[in-house]
Amino acid sequence: MYIFDRRYSTFLGDVNQPTSQDAVNFLRAGGEIKKQLERNFMADDVTGYLDRRGKLRQAFESVPKSFAKHLVDQLMDKNDPLAKLFNYKIARQTRNKMISILLRKTGETN
Repeated sequence: MYIFDRRYSTFLGDVNQPTSQDAVNFLRAGGEIKKQLERNFMADDVTGYLDRRGKLRQAFESVPKSFAKHLVDQLMDKNDPLAKLFNYKIARQTRNKMISILLRKTGETN
């Protein structure tokens, strides 16, 4: 008989437990999100804004399900540097869309 603590074990198919590959994918997605949020555009650079929005959507879609709630919490923290960029650099409608992508992964709605 084996005794184990499920909190510290990862089983195939256990979607709530992040794997090392999830962590790598989360770091990549986070890096791309930060990179896109740091881009600056002239007010009339519609092409640039659209490009950034598309790349942000791809990055948010690539966040693993096991890290989606963590990123939502981070982006809601007004003192977090990434959250400050997120809230300052993109329009409310775009922010809401990106958050909804993450919430869809967690099974929550906004």
